[in-house]
Amino acid sequence: MLNGQRLLIKALQQAVAHSVVQQHQSLCSDWVQAITHQGRTHHIVGFKWPLNNVAASALADDKAAGVAILAAAGVPAVPHHLILSPAFSHHVGPPHQATDLHTVAAQLGYPLVLKNNFGMGGHDVEKVFTPEALAQHAADFFNRTRAIALCPWVEARDEYRIVLLAQQPLLMFRKKRPQVTGDGHSQVAELLFQHQLPLSLEQRRHALASLGAVANTIPA
Repeated sequence: MLNGQRLLIKALQQAVAHSVVQQHQSLCSDWVQAITHQGRTHHIVGFKWPLNNVAASALADDKAAGVAILAAAGVPAVPHHLILSPAFSHHVGPPHQATDLHTVAAQLGYPLVLKNNFGMGGHDVEKVFTPEALAQHAADFFNRTRAIALCPWVEARDEYRIVLLAQQPLLMFRKKRPQVTGDGHSQVAELLFQHQLPLSLEQRRHALASLGAVANTIPA
């Protein structure tokens, strides 16, 4: 979705129109929103709201740390094993058990999921089937990030998100995965680029690469 189409901006514009807030200003190509109410100005940066302290925000951005906090609180979560880039490993304390990339992979078993430990939106996430592919993707990731996370592959038919404010659930939604419907004569690769999917050209190309031989099949 383009920045100008963000639901957040439309909601803030409506809030000003209905005097819920006094003023709204969009900055940095719509990435930063300034909201003024009762003489105080607050900022929304990207997807970050001024509701939590900086440590809570950092935990939300760090996949391995966030899962560790959940596990410590007894909340079930898919394990995320932190693997630091060799260039940054000397900045932390003594190595924990099983921090070696291939040692962790052997414990988890293949296939597994390799992802950038930071970021969002499904970018930099790979399903890995072999140690060779793992080494290749890890080297590629370490060219642009200081930490990656290894996770077991979990078959999940549906994924739900719950939005809470002050410990009260306000919203629950199911993530709908982009999909195509076969027409009996087009290959999956062709359908991927023909359909109006909420995917950028880069995301379509990545999806095509991850499909492998399936991309050349013709679904009914």
